[in-house]
Amino acid sequence: MTKVKGKIPPLTSLEGLRALALRQHEEIRRLIALSDRDFLTRLLSRRGFDREVGIVLAQMQMQTRATHKRRDVPKNLSVVFIDIDNFKWYNDSFGHACGDEVLEKFSVFLQQHFRSTDYLCRWSGDEFMLGLVGASYAQAERSVEQFMRTLEKKRVVLRCAKNAKKNKKPQAIVVRASFGIASVYDPSRRRPVFDMRRLVDQADAHMYEQKHRRKIMWKR
Repeated sequence: MTKVKGKIPPLTSLEGLRALALRQHEEIRRLIALSDRDFLTRLLSRRGFDREVGIVLAQMQMQTRATHKRRDVPKNLSVVFIDIDNFKWYNDSFGHACGDEVLEKFSVFLQQHFRSTDYLCRWSGDEFMLGLVGASYAQAERSVEQFMRTLEKKRVVLRCAKNAKKNKKPQAIVVRASFGIASVYDPSRRRPVFDMRRLVDQADAHMYEQKHRRKIMWKR
């Protein structure tokens, strides 16, 4: 194309620009997916949790074969799977922006309750995963149950709901969640479990058992 002095050359192809914008958008999405942090809550992403907790599990497994035990390696670790109850209702009632606000505030509550040495993760959608370092099953259960009791006493104010469905004031709601726990060393098992997938699957199964029991109780 011949350039005209003093003038900006015309765009060659609108379709080309659209394709470029699409590629850039997909690249951004890929980088976010690869990030160790969740873009909304700033908790660990699934990838970040797998990496960080995977390192701890590997250290714990090596410790079982070591002659000299390291003091900085935890004696136990509990994985907690948390799922916000009836999350779809927030999206349907107030819009997806309010659903995001619920996730953000729930994440803040997690950070306020659990230790800075614990691993807090937004696993997927309205699901969260915790890695409680050094906690036995019983200790993790006490800590999470205390968190749930505190959570139910809080009134979560959804400021985004002020403009949703003609609400004139921010909506105050109670957020509830179900959880399941799996520990590396568990008295109910003969051997420890150092495999991340097995721990996550066990915690997930226990969470759904609790959710199912609660639904039965609500129907009575």
